[in-house]
Amino acid sequence: MVDTPKEGLEAMVGTFDSAAAAGWNCVIEMDIQGDQKYNITITDQKINWGEGPADKADLIITISKDDWMAISNGQLNAVAAFMSGKLKSQGDMSHLMKLQSVFKLG
Repeated sequence: MVDTPKEGLEAMVGTFDSAAAAGWNCVIEMDIQGDQKYNITITDQKINWGEGPADKADLIITISKDDWMAISNGQLNAVAAFMSGKLKSQGDMSHLMKLQSVFKLG
């Protein structure tokens, strides 16, 4: 069980499947409302992440702190969160779809 949004992001990053990320280069900004922004860069099957907004994001994900914690703790499915409008995205939808195969999300 994770206790903070940052721990949830660390847990998500820990599920990164480098083989599934082959050929995928992307910069993602996670805007966790009620917490802060985080950035994730995927290049050459490697992942780097940090606190703060992305310089130039290909995909921006916006979600409330409560909903992110529910996803992180397996209480809310990420696809269901998107379909119900709890998780919103801006940018190339193909990047959002790729997340499901590269990370294990709620």
